[in-house]
Amino acid sequence: MRLGIAGVGGMGSWLARLAISKGLEVHGYDKDPGRLRGVEGLTPSTSLEDLVAKTDIVIVATPPTAAPSVLREIGDIASKSGWSGGVADIATFKKHTIPVLRSLPPAVRVASLHPLFGPRARRLEAHKVLVVPVPGREGEAGLFTSLLGVLGLRWEPVDPETHDRVMGLVIGLPYAIGHALARIAGGTLEEAYRLSGTTFKALHLLLATLGDPEDMVEYILGDPDTRYWIRALAGELGSRAPRRDTGLYEHLYCLVEECLNRG
Repeated sequence: MRLGIAGVGGMGSWLARLAISKGLEVHGYDKDPGRLRGVEGLTPSTSLEDLVAKTDIVIVATPPTAAPSVLREIGDIASKSGWSGGVADIATFKKHTIPVLRSLPPAVRVASLHPLFGPRARRLEAHKVLVVPVPGREGEAGLFTSLLGVLGLRWEPVDPETHDRVMGLVIGLPYAIGHALARIAGGTLEEAYRLSGTTFKALHLLLATLGDPEDMVEYILGDPDTRYWIRALAGELGSRAPRRDTGLYEHLYCLVEECLNRG
């Protein structure tokens, strides 16, 4: 099995190293050629066309904002070349990629994947990958579950709507809280972390996303499923706040509303 990785950033390079360690032939393409040199055993591809031509399965591991356009480009390549491999993305939300995957040529097998861990994961048995079959093309997901088995990764199927609704809660809402928390704490954040116990330190982990580029921030905070959960939180805060016009509770309430108004 020849595996192609389109986008050799954090997760892309992690997947490439794992596949190489399992004995797979792995090719990679990235707009930044320097990333390709950072993965020992990876065969660099000079273009997306070159990557597709030399592999049986391509995993699109670009930033999620770029994934739909990369999938479309792979579809165009497949239509012109007759390539009949498999393509999957690992984007955070599937509402943007599933329609593109569904439109790819029938000879190309498709599914969407979501690793429930980051590139620092070490113990594979403690993690799993969500497999999101493409509606109308559900039978094609078997190619990718076979790949996950070869890689030693556990997997669980989930439909696109359930996936995005839950990801809005478990990824989108904490992301919004992290941004609101940074605004509330301001210059007190470092001191608060130093003097805090375990509860605040756990919340502090949410701040890891603050360095994300603006398009990624808008991608997550502007997602309809994220916004649904932000509204639910704003409603809960509003119903429990004894006074909505003063104090930290009001500050948090306003910041949640500010997150809601983004995108």
